[in-house]
Amino acid sequence: MKIREAGLEDAPFVRVCIELLHNEVPGGIIAPGYETLRYIRASVDQALGGQGLVLVAQDEGGCTGALLAVDAVFPYNTNLGKTVLGLGTYVCEHARKSGLASALYTEARRLLTERGYKHYLGAHLVGNKGAERVVERVGFAPFELTVLMHLGES
Repeated sequence: MKIREAGLEDAPFVRVCIELLHNEVPGGIIAPGYETLRYIRASVDQALGGQGLVLVAQDEGGCTGALLAVDAVFPYNTNLGKTVLGLGTYVCEHARKSGLASALYTEARRLLTERGYKHYLGAHLVGNKGAERVVERVGFAPFELTVLMHLGES
């Protein structure tokens, strides 16, 4: 398995990976649709343009996973320093439970540290045991709890 920084030619694959991730997450806040596709496209372009990081994983059969992180822009002051916001890490079904997600995060950590980033801010749904194991294994720690109150039918 080879992990490398994505180039412009990889943008369509990365977009599809992040779209699949959001489509596979039952109960997630991000729903399929035009605005989601537009946001993903802009985020991939932003990261490929030097404001973040895009990684792709390849095996002999082609691309098998991707990681997308963009420069975090907060509407307030923080103590975090230069931070990226992880928008998605996707591993194709045939390559799951192989350690690929951990390998993507490990390579992201190496490259982002070299570029002066101080933090990688990411998220996963509560109860996603696979994601919990991966993020603990690679060094993520709970930081902030996001809560959601349903206010009736929408």
